[in-house]
Amino acid sequence: MTRPYAPRVREAILAAGKALGIALIDGGCYVATDGPRYETPAEVRMFAALGGDVVGMTGLPEAVLAKELGLDYGALAMVTNLGAGLGGELSHAEVTLQVAQSKRKVDMLLQASLQRLL
Repeated sequence: MTRPYAPRVREAILAAGKALGIALIDGGCYVATDGPRYETPAEVRMFAALGGDVVGMTGLPEAVLAKELGLDYGALAMVTNLGAGLGGELSHAEVTLQVAQSKRKVDMLLQASLQRLL
């Protein structure tokens, strides 16, 4: 799928982030893998060599189904782990803690994004 996400959703998220002073990265290639396990170092290197920027266990099939139904869909990914075996990796418990600590900022970003879409 060439463009799984709706441009208007991306624009709303980016504008909301800018208005709130939240640093966001526009773009990237998401690689969806089967969980619940982290990838091996070899898999992470392979995905990077193929052009992948972020690897995750969620995001599919929702993006495909939304596109097929003509629904506007977007993604907001929080990078919490640099890659298994590549240094700086976190346990699932540490990732959960990081997400919990960032929840307020993410909630603000989502609310501001939705206000721009409505």
